[in-house]
Parts: sequence; structure tokens; C-alpha cells
Amino acid sequence: MGATFVLCPLIAPKVPKDNRYTFHRLNAHDVISLSVILFAASSVLFVSASSSNEDDGSCRLYLGPSSTSKKDIFKLGIYSGVDLPPGSTIGTPDIAVQLIDILKQDEKSDEEIVTSNFWTSFNTLGQFEGDDVTTFVTGLGSLLQEHPSIVNAFWDPPNVLFHQQFQEEGGKDKEMHPGRGAYSTYNHVTFSTRQFVPAGMELFIDIGKGPSDRNIGDNEEVLQNRFDHNRADEILDHMVSFFTNHESKLTEQSKTDIYDFLTNDVMGATLSSLLPQAHDKLQAIKDMGGTTLYKNPRVLVDQEWLDMHGHCIDNIVPQRSTIVNAGMGAFAKRSFTKGEVVTILPLLFIADKKNLDMKHVVGSMNQESGDEHVVAPQLLLNYCFGHPQSSMALLPVVTAGSLINHQSGRKSNVQLQWSKSRMQRSDLLQVSPEHLNNHEKYNYPVLAMDVISTRDIEKGEEIFLDYGPDWEHAWKKHEEEWASNSKEDRWTFQSAYQWNLKHQTTPHQVDTEGSIPDGILRICYILYEELPDREEIKCDGVSIRKFIAQNDESSAYAGRNAYECKLLSKEGYGGETDVSRCTYRVSIIESTEEGDIEIIIEGIPHNAVWYIDAPYRSDQHNSDAFRHIIGIPEDIWPEAWLNIFDRSDDEL
Repeated sequence: MGATFVLCPLIAPKVPKDNRYTFHRLNAHDVISLSVILFAASSVLFVSASSSNEDDGSCRLYLGPSSTSKKDIFKLGIYSGVDLPPGSTIGTPDIAVQLIDILKQDEKSDEEIVTSNFWTSFNTLGQFEGDDVTTFVTGLGSLLQEHPSIVNAFWDPPNVLFHQQFQEEGGKDKEMHPGRGAYSTYNHVTFSTRQFVPAGMELFIDIGKGPSDRNIGDNEEVLQNRFDHNRADEILDHMVSFFTNHESKLTEQSKTDIYDFLTNDVMGATLSSLLPQAHDKLQAIKDMGGTTLYKNPRVLVDQEWLDMHGHCIDNIVPQRSTIVNAGMGAFAKRSFTKGEVVTILPLLFIADKKNLDMKHVVGSMNQESGDEHVVAPQLLLNYCFGHPQSSMALLPVVTAGSLINHQSGRKSNVQLQWSKSRMQRSDLLQVSPEHLNNHEKYNYPVLAMDVISTRDIEKGEEIFLDYGPDWEHAWKKHEEEWASNSKEDRWTFQSAYQWNLKHQTTPHQVDTEGSIPDGILRICYILYEELPDREEIKCDGVSIRKFIAQNDESSAYAGRNAYECKLLSKEGYGGETDVSRCTYRVSIIESTEEGDIEIIIEGIPHNAVWYIDAPYRSDQHNSDAFRHIIGIPEDIWPEAWLNIFDRSDDEL
């Protein structure tokens, strides 16, 4: 890639065309405005707004039986406890834990590692951690269900700078401490609404099947998707307006004739099925919130139902722990009296915690040796409950379970006990781990533990759990080894966070040897225009594309749009103190069906270029990082789960 690239012409971006259907106007008295209704029947309703929500002390999120549960499958769902305007952040930030090359390890099966509860890593920008990365997300990321007709919770774009900033203790450049690599720095995973969500409505997320899918229900009826409901709601609004405005000019029979004509002869069967059989029901459907709630009444419950069947999971807020170098902590959002349930922790089974061992890691530390011994367990182990004499690991899916830090003895203020909630399958406490290793039956939480206050807890106080003597012994041993061992050759001290701060006020530098420190990777958020073959412009055989600016941050900064990039040249420059006008020409590698190809993108804005840890170089990959399961008290661990009777002192 030489200087000839600079001479290649720029590509003018095309303006996307609107796709609209053509409709007939009606030849009837005073119904010319029905063309608006007909137009609406074919257009997609886009909702874009933002607003904030003030916390009035109400429980904002409830965990309860999902409306998608079936007779033989009990599912948990998340319900909003308050009205959520469009653009509202749902709850508090969740935590993402990246699992590295786990599907490569000894050909582990999905049954063993419950991968149906994991996400593709680009949702949290974790794809650059290694060659094959999957992501576990606590809270909403684990508990939101999918509905064929409703999507009212959406991923927010990954906040690179936020999770890097948290990694820097005290703002210093990756200072050394024994907690490094022992907790996830992906601690600001958030979800938000894009339309109004009333209090009591279940929250649903799109898992990626796409708008054209149709799911078949128990009665073999086709269930419409959210795009159908959006179109139907727009039609509904226009119909209500039309019939209201022409109330004095239309007889009941003429209203019926017009409505029947529209629903039977103009609209397709899908849209018609979402509207009532008679026009006089339109206003009532609009008043209840639209066609979605009209056709799916079970997704909206009242406060009495939430109090009876739900569990508030909004009692804890995440903040930096008062324990130095411990990462995030759990803090009481309200006061609790002794013996009160602080939160509930639904649990996923990992029948054999050795499935979380990392072997054959293709990282820089063991790439040449090819050593096949266990390098270290996955970071996820630190978030699991277990017992030293059991192969079982229990993974809490509510974020609070990943936030509560350790304090021994009287310094702790909560303890665990098996829950008495409906979700509890107490019979499974008598079943061996081998029988619980059944992905089809237990790929969702079927057990839960309650976090109980052992004394009065004040609002704003940090919540602590005693992790048990095995964990405490392992941590003290880790601290001693940390203090005695040399760390300069085992830990990377360059900080991607500091590089991002630096380039908020200075331009990015063109790539040359050594221009980016070892251990740091440059990424670019890129959306570019696809061109027909006859219009494609190439230089030295490399295709050139033009960057497309996006007003919607959820699109522009989505993890799927992040690429490792090489900066070839600066195209515009605003001066040493003004980088907002800087643009760049970069090259990326795009994976296609024909293989990997190089593409040059022009017009990349300054704020689309970021720095992150290079693959296998973040703290969680260091084999010296602390790993140990959280202990559950001996007196409540099921005897049927004790299946390890000869263990070493280092057994997790």
C-alpha cells in the first residue's frame, strides 16, 4: 500500500431511497384523507426519543414467571416496576465476563457449558480478547426473554472508555495490585428502551432472528412480529383520527363499510389480524397501549401480581468497592432489617467446573511452547458458587450475585440460603451432578438462593458475604505470592485507557513501526457503503469505500461495527487543539464468503478511532491472576452434590 492510494478518487455517498407502496384512493364521500391510512399501512413506524427517569424509591425491576413460560417449561422474566419513557436506561449496569476459546477446549459440548445463555462477544466489544470469544452477561443479559411480537429492550453501544477507566485504579496507569485480572472490567453493560414501556410490562430482547421470522404457536397460528405491530399501530392512529374527524358526516353503516374495505380488501392478512373486527373498538385498543398489548395481554401485569409473584431485583446498586483493588461492589439502595431478603439469585448449573479450565490457550505467553497443561480457569469461575468437594459450579445470573464482595466473620452482613420461591426445584438438591448435566432440561435457572441480611443494613452501605475459609486461604496465599514474585516480566503496563485520553485532544498518528505500544490494539468503528461491481473503485487491487456517518449512536458504536484498523493517512486536520475536524484513511480486513479481503475506508472521523487491549493481553489472560470459586456453607450444600473425596490443597 503505497502513496498511489492518496491519488484515488473519493466515493460520493448515495442517499438511501425510501421504499413505499402505491395505493388506490377511495371514491367515497369525504374519505380522501383515507389515503393517509393506506400509506401508513405500508410504512414502518420509527420511534426516536430520549428522556430520563427520576428514581422515586419504587422498585424499578422485578423478576418473576415469564409470560412465555409453557406447561412443561418454567421461564423467568424481567418486568418493569415503573413507566419507562423512550430512551430510558433499564435498571443499573450489568457485568459482562468474556470466555476465551472455551468452545475449543477439549471439544466441550454445549450441554456442558450452557452456551445457550452466552452471547456473541461483539455485543460488549469483547471479540478482540481472543480468537474465539463468547460472553456471559449478568442481569438483563441473562434473564430477558424473547417474544415473537415484542422487542422493548435494546443493547446500548459498548462503552470502551468506561470499562477501561474502571481498570485504572485511582486513575493511575495500570498500577500493580493482587486483584488485577480477578474481576471483569466490562462492568457497564446497559440496555435501554426505544418506545414507551408501561409499569408492569415484561421486557423482551431480540436475540437476532430478524424481522421476517414467523414463530408458530401452540394453536398453529402465525404470531406477528414487532414490525407488523408498528405498522398496525400507525394505521390504528390514523383510523381513530379519521373516524373522529368525520363523526358527523358518516353513518354507522358507512363507517363499517369503510373499515371492512380497508381491513379485508386493502391490508394484508397479517395487519388485519392485529386490528379488531369492528371499528368501534379502535379507540379502546389505542387507550390500552396499542395492538401489541391488545394481542398479548399476558405481558402486562399489575402491581398486585408483581407483589405476589415477583421479586424486586432493584435493591442493590453497583459502585466501586470500599475494598481497595476489589473492583465493583454491591451497595444497598435502601435500608434492610435483620433477616430480610436483600435479593434473590437464580442459578445456572455448570455440572463440572473443570469445563472452565483454559487449556491450549493460543496466547502470547504459551504460543511457542504448545504446553497442554491447565493455564488458568476462565475468569467466570470467580463469579460462581461451589464447594471444594463437589464438581458443581452454580452461576448466579442476577447482577447482584457478581457484585457482592468478601468479608469474613462479623464483617459480613449477608448470608445465603436456599430460596422458597416458585422457581426453586428443591428435588434437584437430591440429584447428582452427573444427572444435572442435561442441557435440554436445565439450560435456564431452576434453582435460586436468597441473600439474607444478618444484621440491619443502612442505605448506601456496602454489602458483604463471607466466601468461606477455602476462598480466604487461597486469597491470602495469592497475596503472599504476589508480594514475593517479580511482576515486571508478567504484566503489561501500557494503558489503552491513557492512550484514549491522550487522543481526545491530539490527532491519531499514521501507523509506523512502534507507533502503537506493544499490547495495545487500534480499532475503528466503521459503516461503509456497498457499491455495485461496475461502480467499485480500486487502487492497486484494493477496494475503496466511503465512511457513512450515523446519527444513531446505537448503530455507529455497535460492537459489530468495530474493526482492527491500520491508519494510512490523515485527510483533514483541525489543528493541535481541535481534533474534531480530523478525518483519516484506514485499511481493514473484512471477512467474506470468499475469504478475507482488504478494504480501504476514507473519511473516518476522529471519534471513530479507539484503542483497546490487544488479543490475549488484557489482565484476565495472565496466568498469575487470582482464580477461586466462592464457597457456599457446608450446612446448606446438598450431600448429593459431594462427588470429590480426594482433593489437593489447591483444589478449587
